[in-house]
Amino acid sequence: EWLRQSEPMENLANAILSIVHPDLHQMGFKANQAYKACTEPDLPYHWPSVYSSIDVIANQLTPQHHDTGSTASSYDLLLSLGEGLANLHLADLGAQLTYQPGTLVFLTG
Repeated sequence: EWLRQSEPMENLANAILSIVHPDLHQMGFKANQAYKACTEPDLPYHWPSVYSSIDVIANQLTPQHHDTGSTASSYDLLLSLGEGLANLHLADLGAQLTYQPGTLVFLTG
């Protein structure tokens, strides 16, 4: 149910990625279609994102994180939902950004 309710936001993120990084969008779309083709026909499969996974961060506080599986040519997408105001700390850049609900941030590397 949660995935179904998040589909409009996933579609928006997909559309933005298709503009920001069309090659990454196309690769994610093709991977999703290939996976769908490999699933058993009687099993429901619906994954609206061109990204292969979703991580949920609750309560706005996490330890410093570095995505070691990422490459400089791909983007991670951060999306702030809910009602609380947060700050996004980017230690490598020495930046602290206001991170309001509805904010999308693409990070590379």
